[in-house]
Amino acid sequence: LLLPGTGLARAQKFLQRVQSVIKATMINCGPHKFAVTMSMGVASYRGKLPPDPEKLLVEADKALYRAKRAGKNRIEVAPILDMIHGEDPSLVHQDEKRFLFSHFAAPSSHTEQNKD
Repeated sequence: LLLPGTGLARAQKFLQRVQSVIKATMINCGPHKFAVTMSMGVASYRGKLPPDPEKLLVEADKALYRAKRAGKNRIEVAPILDMIHGEDPSLVHQDEKRFLFSHFAAPSSHTEQNKD
């Protein structure tokens, strides 16, 4: 699947939904029923460099084979291709974002108590 304009996190969530639907679908073959699983590999660019379709396919394929080696019904992610050359030092890391913005995600119990 090609998902242009879709970030890595959204692509993973989409593929997890696809995976769930496939796993829940039973295939009837006479008196027998079969379930199917699906392993997937994901590769992505952030847009810092022009995408190289060949490299994208190679990296997705490597991730797919890592998923297959790790077990059934898995999704493996390749490193973000235009981030391999080094991360922009001005970017905030994901764990830092979670820390900085965690109190905005849900009201605290203290806030909920003071509403009355």
